[in-house]
Amino acid sequence: MATRRLGLESSASRTALMDAVEAVMREDGYAALSARSVAERAGLKHQLVYYYFQTMDDLLMATYRRHTDRVLESIEEAFRSPGM
Repeated sequence: MATRRLGLESSASRTALMDAVEAVMREDGYAALSARSVAERAGLKHQLVYYYFQTMDDLLMATYRRHTDRVLESIEEAFRSPGM
């Protein structure tokens, strides 16, 4: 089976979708997450969710990884600060 082509990881739309996941979860909770609710929050068409991510789970995992990368970065920065 051929692997379908996905949108670029550096795309502003991809980033907007991940930002929208965080906003929907923060404001409306996990149960409110859908391709439509995320795309609407991002100001995009819901089909773009599946252009950038194969599944909603892939979108959620990418958003989770991005969040944990940010947390790790802030912890590492704290350890590099002069007070440590």
